[in-house]
Amino acid sequence: MNRITINIPSIPDKAEFPLFFLIIFLPAYLAQTAMLPGLFDLPAFHSQSVLQALLVISLILYLFRKTPSQDDLYPSAFAGELRITHMLITLGGLGILYGIYTLILTFLLPPGMENPVLITRGIMLVPSLVTCLCAASMEEFFFRGYGYFRLRQSGFTPLSSVLIINTLFSLGHLYEGVPAALFAFASGLFLAFLVLKKISLFSMSAAHGIFNFLMILLSFLSGKGSL
Repeated sequence: MNRITINIPSIPDKAEFPLFFLIIFLPAYLAQTAMLPGLFDLPAFHSQSVLQALLVISLILYLFRKTPSQDDLYPSAFAGELRITHMLITLGGLGILYGIYTLILTFLLPPGMENPVLITRGIMLVPSLVTCLCAASMEEFFFRGYGYFRLRQSGFTPLSSVLIINTLFSLGHLYEGVPAALFAFASGLFLAFLVLKKISLFSMSAAHGIFNFLMILLSFLSGKGSL
């Protein structure tokens, strides 16, 4: 009995990152709409976000194991450690950038254009924290980790690699408005700088997730919520 074999061609390094961006992130980007009030009150939203993040992170780790580094492009970025100092540096930098961003918006935007209250039920704070940590980890590992190092392996310079990944990263936040996309680009540059300074993606992901959760918590408190 003859066997049928299927040969799947390998994906060139230069095509791998754009291909997976088109498959994984572009459809989600196109489907995104403005954040609805009470979005983080929905259990289905948390389940979908956590599942997507776990699948993407698993794919990234598989791709890196499949094509191990042949040079020093992987410093300590993928070191499996959580360092409090690295987390504090990341969290502090994001906080300063957000403070500048908020100050600028205060002068540019007319009154009455506050952000929607994203969570109204205190019981959903723990699921919100888990979702923020998973989503932040997915973004850090895909853009600042996988995307950056794949572009470097493909021959791009550090500067061009950083600009490309953060342009794509910021485009994914256009659904929140142009100011939010610009903030995403600026914060992405800061996070990419930390990777170049050999701060691990695990520490950055944790700080990024905590920062996003603090924004949700402030939204909850601004909606006259109570713990």
